[in-house]
Amino acid sequence: EQFEMPSLHFLSEPKNVVRDASLSKDALEQNARLLEGVLEDFGVKGEIIHVRPGPVVTLYELEPAPGIKSSRVIGLSDDIARSMSAIACRVAVVPGRNAIGIELPNAKRETVYLREIMASRDFETTKAKLALALGKTINGEAVIVDIAKM
Repeated sequence: EQFEMPSLHFLSEPKNVVRDASLSKDALEQNARLLEGVLEDFGVKGEIIHVRPGPVVTLYELEPAPGIKSSRVIGLSDDIARSMSAIACRVAVVPGRNAIGIELPNAKRETVYLREIMASRDFETTKAKLALALGKTINGEAVIVDIAKM
C-alpha cells in the first residue's frame, strides 16, 4: 500500500510577510558602502561585489585589494560586528572565488514556515525516501535532506 502525505491545509499559512525595510535594495547598498568604510578604517581595502539577503542574515561578498590576507579580515569579525552595531559577524573565505564572505544578521528575522517549504517545488520533486524539510538557505531556497541516507 502506497503512503499518501497528509494535506498541507493542516499547516498554518504563512502570514502576509512585509519584507523588512532594511532589506530594500537601497538599504542593502547603503550597508555595503558602510561595511566598506568600516573595513577601510581597520586598514582593509576592498570592494563589496555582491550582496545576498537571506531570511536571518545577509551575506556581503568582499573582493579584497591585492595584498590583503584573508586571515586579517577573518580576525576582524568582532570589530566588524561592533562597528556595524550587529550582535555577531561571521567571516569566511568563499570557496572557489576570490572573495571573502561577511555575514551580518538582519535587523528583523524572517519566519520560515514549514508549509512554505513543504509546498516548494524542491520538496515536491525530491527523490528522498524519507524527506525532512529543515529550513531555507541564505538565498531563500528550501533545504531538504533524506533521513534514509543519514
